Amino acid sequence: MRRLLALLIAIGALRSPLAAQGSDPVLERGIEAMLKFTKALVERDDINSQVIGGYQAGYGLLSLQLYALLSCGVPVRAEVVKRGFERLEDMKFNFNYSTSIYAFALDAAIAQLEEEQFLIKPTKTRDKYRNDPKIAPRYRARLYGAIESLLKAQEQHTTNVWSYRPGQGGEYDNSNVQFAVFALGVGANRGVPISENSWRSVLHHFVNTQQASGYLSTKRLVYEDGHSQGISGAKKKKKSKKSAARARGWSYQTRINPKATNYIAERHTNAKFQLTCAAVSSLLLVKRNLGDDLESSEREALDLALRDGYAYIMEHWNPTSEYYDMYSLEKVGDLARIRKFDNIDWYEDLRNYLRDRQNPDGTWTGRKMSDDERVASSWALLIYTRATGLLNSDGSRIIYSGRDAAEKGKEQDWVYFPKLKQSLYYPALLRKIRFRPTAEILELFNVVLDGTDKRKKCLLIPHFVGVVESSDNRRATRFARKSLKRITGVTYKATEDYAKWYRRWLRVMAIVESSEERHVTTLLKYYENTSRSTALRKTIMWALMRLKARQALPLYLDDLEHKDPTVRLAAYDNFRAFFVDFPPEFDANANRQKRKEQVEFVKDWYRQQLEK
Repeated sequence: MRRLLALLIAIGALRSPLAAQGSDPVLERGIEAMLKFTKALVERDDINSQVIGGYQAGYGLLSLQLYALLSCGVPVRAEVVKRGFERLEDMKFNFNYSTSIYAFALDAAIAQLEEEQFLIKPTKTRDKYRNDPKIAPRYRARLYGAIESLLKAQEQHTTNVWSYRPGQGGEYDNSNVQFAVFALGVGANRGVPISENSWRSVLHHFVNTQQASGYLSTKRLVYEDGHSQGISGAKKKKKSKKSAARARGWSYQTRINPKATNYIAERHTNAKFQLTCAAVSSLLLVKRNLGDDLESSEREALDLALRDGYAYIMEHWNPTSEYYDMYSLEKVGDLARIRKFDNIDWYEDLRNYLRDRQNPDGTWTGRKMSDDERVASSWALLIYTRATGLLNSDGSRIIYSGRDAAEKGKEQDWVYFPKLKQSLYYPALLRKIRFRPTAEILELFNVVLDGTDKRKKCLLIPHFVGVVESSDNRRATRFARKSLKRITGVTYKATEDYAKWYRRWLRVMAIVESSEERHVTTLLKYYENTSRSTALRKTIMWALMRLKARQALPLYLDDLEHKDPTVRLAAYDNFRAFFVDFPPEFDANANRQKRKEQVEFVKDWYRQQLEK
């Protein structure tokens, strides 16, 4: 019943032209809105005069929007994305926020181009393309420059962390710190030398600035592999004050005396949810990058800070007060591979919240810094697509395999490709076709279509309709139309006709799923009124056979004389399936005279069966 409802919902969804662009209307609407935002910003002459939250942040905003688009699978070769990176060539690394987000976008772009090479030449392993200096050399140079700027800013700061601008001392800003730390994580993955001292400075900063005390917490974490663990790490039967977690968080910023010879940070009591998430995600990256180089005392202090940080997050649960808060939580959840905070499925909650709050035009509206729809919409898309995966693993937005594939998209959106030994995610691959249809990508998709079963091919129809309706690339639309004809067997000028075809196919599949005889009349009507598309006609034949609708037998007999041999064969096979005894032989490819004789034998045999 659940699958039936899903099919019927899809029937209704396709009536919206925009919904036809992909399997997830929320994501597709968000992408369209972000493309408009980005195009408008790229075309401005005074790009860096944009003011957000009181700060000049044009380049940072553009970096954020490009990062959001790339995380959604929009190709880096798409004209608006390509033009955006060209505009960012003028960006100076004088704001740590902007520099960090620019590093994220550059890393996502490089990862996508690496993945593209793997798609084109799957005989080599993905590792062959990872950090190949020949791939995206300009993006790599800019990325290295951004990371080096952040490292220099860290050295210059009084506290050895970050505030808003390089060289700015006297106070740290944990919001800037978390973005800079993530940029260092990107740099480390890309082979940029990050000293142990840089990571240790981050560790000591967060250990020293965490709240000094907090109340006890007994909440538990549930990880992605299914195991549950109390945040104290202690077994249930052993309760000790030593192992008890205390909810201790972090605040926003602290002003430091720049003339002080020793950095002694003030412990704040006004901790915040988003900054605690920022600190926890930063410490997780420190732990990953220092690893075995951590001293035992450092490891103990780090684990204690994480334990109590998790406790604060769960005891002060309030992720949806701001999109920035949700993004901070998403980083913690994905880096630590947490499925549930206590009994809360955090990602499912966030996705549902974003679905409910999306505006009809595909944007999101937030509060405070996110009053600007461009900022709120960027955070929303990054959360919705779990963009931390770009920074957390190999950056793939096209290929997944195994369990991850089942979790990151609907089953029908995936197909296994033996040559790659991976599963391909159709929507992301189709975005490449829509924006930048290279010969290699088109050939790859043709191979995928050849190896895809009929049902999954039909499920691709709304994706191809979306390409036709939204792409201004002739090569892309031509390929999409050719694929639509290949799947349906007919050529329609209007994409709505393909949508009607798809709705009828979905309806037929839903009827088969329901196994309810009362729908036989509908199928018979479809059978009589479906003449142009042999593919759909054969599907209806099969559906009537599955429902054991003997009323269809005379129609099968009529189709033994159909002009299409594949229809004749399908009609005979479905007719034969109703009987225990085999009817007379019928060769769908025989010459006309012989077929005529065979049809008469079959009809005579059928009349005899009726008389029994």
